[in-house]
Amino acid sequence: MEQIQFVPLLMGEVEGLVELITVRDSHIRRTDGQRIVVPNALLFENPVIVRTDRDVRRTSIIVGIAYDEDVDTAREVIGDAVRHVDSVCDDVRDIQVFAKAFGESSVDFEVTWWTGSRPVDIRSSRDQVVAAIKRALDEHGIEIPFPYRTLVFKSGSPLPLASAQPEEGE
Repeated sequence: MEQIQFVPLLMGEVEGLVELITVRDSHIRRTDGQRIVVPNALLFENPVIVRTDRDVRRTSIIVGIAYDEDVDTAREVIGDAVRHVDSVCDDVRDIQVFAKAFGESSVDFEVTWWTGSRPVDIRSSRDQVVAAIKRALDEHGIEIPFPYRTLVFKSGSPLPLASAQPEEGE
């Protein structure tokens, strides 16, 4: 039997490295170290995603900026930060930074880039990109907002407001 190269796959809830294929079943090593034995019938009947078919894979994150910030400036700062991360393969395809949505407290950007295809490559690159974007936004004074809540109390509200004055005897 041929030796199988690193071929992680995703089928339902099974994801990992194919270690052995027999006539009846396939042995898959999950990224947490557990071995899963999958009947080959399931592999024949269901789609299988091979995540390492290529050396690179695209990944993405969502980054939010405060509504008071300039969208074009933030897009440029985020893009420049990602381009300078070592694990980003910018020679494969361009890094993309698109305004995606109006969030509850932020204008949200979807940031996509290419990196290595192994699970550890994706996690490591995402870690580096998040840190680089945070540093760049901080350096440029661009706010990443916390969720804001505005409470409005109507006059005559049944909820008594605490008095700033201490009561007698305190």
